[in-house]
Amino acid sequence: MIKRKLQSLPATLLASRHLDQVLDARETYLAVDNDDILHGFRKGKNLPAPGKVLGGWCSHDSGLVIGQWLSGFSRLGAALGDAALTDKAVRLFEGLLGIYGKDGQHNFGTYGFDKLVGGIVDLHHFTRYPDGRRFLGGLTEFAGNAFDRTRSPAGEIDWDGRHPHGTLEWYTLGENLYRAFEQTGDVRFKEFGDVWRYPYFWDPFRDSNRPSNAHTVHAYSHVNSFCSLVTAAVVDNDPALLQAAVNAHDYMTGTQCFCTGGFGPFERLLPIHDGRLGYSLDICAEHAEVGCGSWAAFKLSRYLLELTGECRFMDWAERVLHSCIGAALPVWPDGRTTYYADYRPSSSTRHYYHSTWPCCSGTYIQAVAAYHDLIYFTSPEALHVSLYLPSSVIEDGFTLTQKTDYPAIDTIAFTIDVPQPRQRALRFRIPAWCHGSRATVNGQHVVGTPGQWLEINRVWSRGDRVELLLPATPRLEAVDAFHSRRCAVVAGPLTLAQPAQYAHPLFIRDEEEFQRRLRRDDTHPLQYKIVTDFPQDLDTGSFRPLWDYTEGTYHRVYVDTDHPHLYGSWTRQNSGAQ
Repeated sequence: MIKRKLQSLPATLLASRHLDQVLDARETYLAVDNDDILHGFRKGKNLPAPGKVLGGWCSHDSGLVIGQWLSGFSRLGAALGDAALTDKAVRLFEGLLGIYGKDGQHNFGTYGFDKLVGGIVDLHHFTRYPDGRRFLGGLTEFAGNAFDRTRSPAGEIDWDGRHPHGTLEWYTLGENLYRAFEQTGDVRFKEFGDVWRYPYFWDPFRDSNRPSNAHTVHAYSHVNSFCSLVTAAVVDNDPALLQAAVNAHDYMTGTQCFCTGGFGPFERLLPIHDGRLGYSLDICAEHAEVGCGSWAAFKLSRYLLELTGECRFMDWAERVLHSCIGAALPVWPDGRTTYYADYRPSSSTRHYYHSTWPCCSGTYIQAVAAYHDLIYFTSPEALHVSLYLPSSVIEDGFTLTQKTDYPAIDTIAFTIDVPQPRQRALRFRIPAWCHGSRATVNGQHVVGTPGQWLEINRVWSRGDRVELLLPATPRLEAVDAFHSRRCAVVAGPLTLAQPAQYAHPLFIRDEEEFQRRLRRDDTHPLQYKIVTDFPQDLDTGSFRPLWDYTEGTYHRVYVDTDHPHLYGSWTRQNSGAQ
């Protein structure tokens, strides 16, 4: 029987750069007028259309993002206890009712329909708004009659499954329909979700985490299809499907992800047998969709953590938290958004997408709202701490508060507040990269194991303290097994980047030499220099977090650790590549 072993508990974020990012998003999105968002829909129905055209990807209407914004307003309103955001979500939905009627007779395509179903499910869950179910049922019935059910598998040419007769990203539809089924018990949602299953892509993952056909396809939407896979496993009560989802996660993190947790150069999954991930760093500047990819990674990580109870599934989310969405440039009031991340060794830059209000403007607000849902999880056995951000959580009167500057420092301090002494197990995620971790509880030590929960089960009293040590010594991380000399400097879950003017190889033979040459820059807790032996006066600049680089500043995420003209021959001789 597949049951959720853990359940997310909403956190309250405390002062940090992540809270600043959340509050900035709140101000930006709250200022977008609902009449502007609805303008194109009303105009298309020949209704009075106050407001103005949003522009960019929303020049016709906001169908590509309105469902994601409805979800984001609902999620963030609940997370912040913000009545203005919650009211905005409700009024936006009621505006849709005024356009399409309560029976949901709509003109959304598969992409917009999928996101709108998710937005309505989130509206009901996070705001308890009661009147969306009839519209959701009508929306689904109309789609059932209107959508072309030709389900062309995505491939090298038709990478999102729409050509010649398919419908755009049809394989993502299951997730939110299954969520609607779980929320309402209405079998219509499950039956329509079943229509969009993707056995051609999913079945090879049942027995392998490296299937041969899982490449060349659209990256973000196919990670979303894994979210449909895992929700299908839940509604079917099928352990084999759940194992396929676990294998899909391992395929992504083992073969497709860069050091930041981002994925999808050219927005595609890549073959894994020839080092194409490393080669992509030389031939394109669009290495990862920041907003969309972060949202997909957060969802899949949380689903698998809740269903398996294994803490390892949050390692991916933690990287994304700090170096993808957590390092994104803020959305501007005119809709300019971080879309692509650029990881070129020659010279990278952080920049805004050329068009306004793209798809990543929809997922940006969902992703930052998700910070609140990824930190704490509960089960009958324990209260679990999955991510390390300044925050607090309350579980049945048991209050846990964490304060830290992690990952700038290696320690996280937790305090407990309970009205009277109470026994409860606390479990802390020890990341797979972390060696030498330990927790100190009122002066007594407990040692952690990489990739496992560190458990402390005791009677807690008000004022008890836990200090968790997670050593995060910087290390070199190769882009893939075929390019073992093309590396990023990573500190714990955090990717560090080098200013681009220092465009020369580091001449480092191995990790031992890297550690010998590493020096902490005393001017900043997360800046490091590499001291070189040859030439003696070579200045490597200071490696520092991606979020320190402003728009248009040039840097390098990946660097070559030997001379460029020797690079190819060294790789062939030492990486095992054929």
